[in-house]
Amino acid sequence: MTDSHAHLEFPGFDRDRRAVLERARAAGVHRVMTMGTLDGEGSLERTAALMEEVHPGGRDHDYPGMPQLWTTVGCHPHDARHFEALGGEAALREGADRPRLLAIGEIGLDYHYDMSPRPVQRDVFRRQIRVARELGLPVVVHLREAGEDFLRIADEEGLAEIGAVMHCFTGAPDLAEAALERGFLLSFSGILTFRNAPEVRASASLAPLSRLLVETDSPFLAPVPHRGRRAEPAMVVNTARRLAGIQRVSEAELEAATDRTFERFFLARREEGAAGGRSGPPPVR
Repeated sequence: MTDSHAHLEFPGFDRDRRAVLERARAAGVHRVMTMGTLDGEGSLERTAALMEEVHPGGRDHDYPGMPQLWTTVGCHPHDARHFEALGGEAALREGADRPRLLAIGEIGLDYHYDMSPRPVQRDVFRRQIRVARELGLPVVVHLREAGEDFLRIADEEGLAEIGAVMHCFTGAPDLAEAALERGFLLSFSGILTFRNAPEVRASASLAPLSRLLVETDSPFLAPVPHRGRRAEPAMVVNTARRLAGIQRVSEAELEAATDRTFERFFLARREEGAAGGRSGPPPVR
């Protein structure tokens, strides 16, 4: 299985990070994408240190008890107000030059907390999409209560041509349909298992199996039956189990499908770029 979105650099994992990774592999999770966040608080540096520890020199490893790790770089909408001070586009380009990097993210809009002014969020989102286009990388999107503005910006900036994953998707079915029409992937977290999330499950039922990913967003949003605890990548199996039921497929089919989608959307594109091929997201159908 693949946990397509986690935050393993968070200090809450400092005491047992290696054990967390070992538990993930024991649960069948062989791949985790952990975010590299440009926030001025050391998140990007901690992610880089973790990647070097697990993958010296960026190489794959052969530790049977550890998953493979991949990463991203992006300025979260909460930190958009600091984007200039953090180095702006130049910092993104520098971060994107790190080994095992697959995407620009997580970036987007968050009108729930409004930790950065909305006009600033929109501007920084656009600018990061443009860097993604320049570098030939897909985008991992954070979106909360800003669907209309997101779709407008996505269309104006040609995000469908770049490729995007809607991380921790919690939108209504109409937003899911709009995202799917643009070719985006939907990634579901532990929220899918919550009793009070019928709308999220309705959205999950709309997507073709080949356009789905699963994630934990560790350390947040632990799925049932772990709700209230610190989430960790091993728990992605609980979300996958619920998503398999919604899709009316076996757990093995769901796991294989989400693995293939991650490989086509992220890893195949990375290999294409390394070979000097045409940029642009590989087709996901």
